[in-house]
Amino acid sequence: MNITLQDPFCLIIDVIERDERLPSMRCAITVEADQFEQRLLYTDNIWVSCEGWNSFVRNLAANADNGAELVDMSNRISLRVEQSGSEYLLLFQGTRTSALGTICKAAVQAPMHRDGFAVLSRQFVEFNQSE
Repeated sequence: MNITLQDPFCLIIDVIERDERLPSMRCAITVEADQFEQRLLYTDNIWVSCEGWNSFVRNLAANADNGAELVDMSNRISLRVEQSGSEYLLLFQGTRTSALGTICKAAVQAPMHRDGFAVLSRQFVEFNQSE
């Protein structure tokens, strides 16, 4: 099962494996953003703890004042939703470090209106309910 959002940028999270010993999920993540004749394409396979995932979904559903953040178990990606008044901000950051020490970072920060936040929140809540 996957989560797919197109606005304010494309975000696809596809759960491809589960580990019951250490409650976690392996997810394929894709982020695409087109802006000012530039295109960002970020793909990765990450492990997310079920506890971290559930905390993110709870904070989204509760529209928590301190926002909601999803971080993978290796701290390579971060997906964060912040609220300021009636507006929201969706932030994604992905970081990879090679064995030789080269660091590659990709980040997208985009404003979101209440309707966009409702779609994002609903997708994650419905995903949790179907599991």
